[in-house]
Amino acid sequence: MNNLNLTYGDFYKQISRFLGWSDNPTDKQLSIAKDIVLRAYRQFLYPLNARTGKIHHWSFLYKHSVLNTAADKWEYELPSDFANQILFFEHDANSGYPRPNFVSYADILRRRALSESSSYPALFSVKTGQYNKETGQRYEVVFCNVPNAVYAMPYCYIFDPVKPTNEDDILVGGVRGSETLLELCFAIAESQEDNTIGTHRQEADRLIQMLISQDSPMVPDTVGRIVDPSVQRTTWNRYLEWLTDDYVYAADA
Repeated sequence: MNNLNLTYGDFYKQISRFLGWSDNPTDKQLSIAKDIVLRAYRQFLYPLNARTGKIHHWSFLYKHSVLNTAADKWEYELPSDFANQILFFEHDANSGYPRPNFVSYADILRRRALSESSSYPALFSVKTGQYNKETGQRYEVVFCNVPNAVYAMPYCYIFDPVKPTNEDDILVGGVRGSETLLELCFAIAESQEDNTIGTHRQEADRLIQMLISQDSPMVPDTVGRIVDPSVQRTTWNRYLEWLTDDYVYAADA
């Protein structure tokens, strides 16, 4: 199907033309052009939000799955494309259990030292798992309490896209992302091959920040209106944020 997305081949061929090479680069020039695209792709996937000073998580990198627990097992390996960022865990819609809260791994261990009781998972954390040079770093999710049965738990995480290899591979980000990524490719080509930081870097930064401002998951940020007739004012009630035990304090006696 024809669309405005750029393919992997479109990117490295345009980089080749930008550097004054052939439209169909080969050998060393092809290798350099592909390396520039991959460098730009890695930078594009995890940009810094200039407004907040934090890494922005693109909504198109949200991935949903379901983890099925087993009785008496508290550690579970996460998918190989997990990018070390869990957005949430949830219990099955028909279970009636509250959403598990995210806590530190140290907090999980402290609780296990006090009690190894089993029940529905009320807390979770993420820890590093096994590493090897073929598959890279793996991660695990741990639960507390220890599951006492099979629980179907939907969850959402940030995933790492696979490396493009074929000329017609489509990179993540859609049409708007393609244009931003192309400009970032030009910026890297300038700095890597010409040792200059020019207008393409400025334009790439501008497009990234513009794309960040336009990017958001397709969910509302409120739960509806609150109307106060006494002052004839309408406000919007935001979703409740989940708090961990770190924010709960005992009242003074």
